[in-house]
Amino acid sequence: MDKKTFKKITNQCFINQGFTLNGKVLYKENEKLIVNIELDKSRFDDIYYIYAYVWIKDLHQNFSYNTLPNEYDTFGGLRFLENDDKLFSIYYLELESNEYKEKLNILIPKNLNPIFEENIQYLKKSNKFIFSPKVKEYLEKYN
Repeated sequence: MDKKTFKKITNQCFINQGFTLNGKVLYKENEKLIVNIELDKSRFDDIYYIYAYVWIKDLHQNFSYNTLPNEYDTFGGLRFLENDDKLFSIYYLELESNEYKEKLNILIPKNLNPIFEENIQYLKKSNKFIFSPKVKEYLEKYN
């Protein structure tokens, strides 16, 4: 699969899961959170990683996707995992488009639905995120 097809399939799979494409950025929000999806290309090979970055709306005034601060409330984001220990790296040149679509349609709900279903509670109990001191303090106080 070529890079153009890879990016088109990626965008369409996320859009099918309720994300919005704004320019080159995919995002989804609810009353508590905004999740931004980024493709990160390896500097060493034609491999991409998918990261999800989260903003907590309570920590920002007049908050909407168009006014996102430059810094995420999570550092490093959520890496998509195929299982508990293997990072989902995408070597798109060797993937067939149907195979990639099938994997992504499983991994998007598996990795992101819990965030939107449980919101802040998921962030509190998850070990998949690294938080700034401001966010840690907020999560400790959140009921």
